[in-house]
Amino acid sequence: MKTYHYPLGHEAGKTFTVKELRAFLKNFPEDMPVFVEWEDCAVYLIPEAAQIKNGIHKGQPSESVPALVFDVNIY
Repeated sequence: MKTYHYPLGHEAGKTFTVKELRAFLKNFPEDMPVFVEWEDCAVYLIPEAAQIKNGIHKGQPSESVPALVFDVNIY
């Protein structure tokens, strides 16, 4: 994890590195869609934010499939 710090030195937050994210994603089917929940903000991406959600679709309800969703609101 890459750790970021506030100017006074205490921890501001942690986020995946590309290497860690690749390793984490190996735990899920290769064809599973991935979504991120949040507004137009750059936030930390951590494993605790990930969950499988059923019924995700962005068009026809018949296209609904389980998806890996990162709720980045928990930073």
